[in-house]
Amino acid sequence: KISCLERLNLQRKAQHIFTGLALAQIFLLFSEQTCILALGAGTLALFLLQMGRWANDAVNVEFLRVFGQMMKEEERTSRRPPAAFYFLIGLFFCLVSFPRRLTLLCTLIATLADPMAAVGGLLGGPQLLSGPSTKTLAGSTTCGLVACLLAVAVVRTTSEELLTRADTLVLGLLSGLSAASCEVAGGLFVYLD
Repeated sequence: KISCLERLNLQRKAQHIFTGLALAQIFLLFSEQTCILALGAGTLALFLLQMGRWANDAVNVEFLRVFGQMMKEEERTSRRPPAAFYFLIGLFFCLVSFPRRLTLLCTLIATLADPMAAVGGLLGGPQLLSGPSTKTLAGSTTCGLVACLLAVAVVRTTSEELLTRADTLVLGLLSGLSAASCEVAGGLFVYLD
């Protein structure tokens, strides 16, 4: 039987959180152009490494030797890109498409709400959402609550003009609902997880 800690894959969660928080700090410290260039270069490097995995078995074996322990089973047994690749692509598109504050919020939500959803799902019980979803009600709720709190914190600490409490609460609730919806979608479609 697999223990809760093994199911949680703490090494993967710690790497995910560390990378996301480092990127959020970089977004705060450096110019937008520098961030776009650096994140674009990192995403391109990971894309080229993934192409190497597809083209060469030796590259794939070495990649799995180094990173396999942090990967999900379906990432190890197929040559699909790891979730980290989609994480970087998503942050890159946020950075080039949205204002910095929204990019910061997206980064923090992706960094903290997703791993906390896994913890909430394990601690909150096995009640799966209806249909073919692999997500639990507790995990999706945890994701939404963390996203809501992060949205309120980002608005309250980075806004030049203070929003009313009601506006801040509405923004937090919409962020939480959006994050929880994305969490549920990830359970319905494996490539979105």
